[in-house]
Amino acid sequence: MKKTDFAMIILIASVSVGVAFALVSAIPGLKLSSAPVKIKTIDKYTTQLDEPDSSVFNKDAINPTVDVTIGSNDTSTTPESTNTTDSADANQTATPDSSTQPGTDTSQSTEQ
Repeated sequence: MKKTDFAMIILIASVSVGVAFALVSAIPGLKLSSAPVKIKTIDKYTTQLDEPDSSVFNKDAINPTVDVTIGSNDTSTTPESTNTTDSADANQTATPDSSTQPGTDTSQSTEQ
């Protein structure tokens, strides 16, 4: 490359940077405001805690960790209701009906 090629590349890059700077400066949202901004600062740092709001934290408040079922869905079980069976009921085993066993044909065919 010749010296003139390097000079042309530097000239084009310089003009491109100038045009980009001018375009960005023209965008109003990217300009800094001249007025100082007041921010809130902490007055004093203490280890003392405030009392929680009694309208939110009370004994009648909703516990978000408990499953809530809306409506009458008797098939759903919650973790609290799984251990409510009596020990006598737990020891009983159900015998399956022959009509519910797989592979059992309950239909009666009549040939004529």
